[in-house]
Amino acid sequence: MATKMGRKNIRRHVRYSKLLPSFNAEFLLVLLVALLACGHLSACAGTMAGAKAEGPGINTRAAGKTALDGIFGSYRIFDRNSFMGRVAQNFIPDRNAFINRVAQNFAKDVLIEFNYFVDTAIRQEGYLSIGFHWEKKTQPYGSSALVLIKGKTEFVFSYEGEKWLLYQMRGDDPF
Repeated sequence: MATKMGRKNIRRHVRYSKLLPSFNAEFLLVLLVALLACGHLSACAGTMAGAKAEGPGINTRAAGKTALDGIFGSYRIFDRNSFMGRVAQNFIPDRNAFINRVAQNFAKDVLIEFNYFVDTAIRQEGYLSIGFHWEKKTQPYGSSALVLIKGKTEFVFSYEGEKWLLYQMRGDDPF
């Protein structure tokens, strides 16, 4: 009789255990999706806050992407005043020579497409170093040929007046 009772209990547990794992799996899946969504939203909020500030909680990569978007946005339409506003007054080696060279390069070709991809982002004591590779398609004025140029560059930004300004450029010239 004891064995029959034991078997009934085992059968009962087996029957309920078949239902339980699928319930737990669904519950865990929903819980996991909810946690990932919350984590993603908080990461996005941190990215947006970090991109505008130079505090200890800064998201370095997002701040670098924002700084690059700003300077390349000014370059795409090349509004000289807007572009100059993105370059630090103490740009190394010479701010005026750099801006004049960018203006000359912009005037000799039609910019068709410009893409860049951030490789590294490092922040240290009010400076932000962004390493990236890029490619741009241009068309020289008076020509029907398209020219594809690729390169790898590092921009160093300094934090001035609530925004990141280009302080130094190393590597291939994307302008």
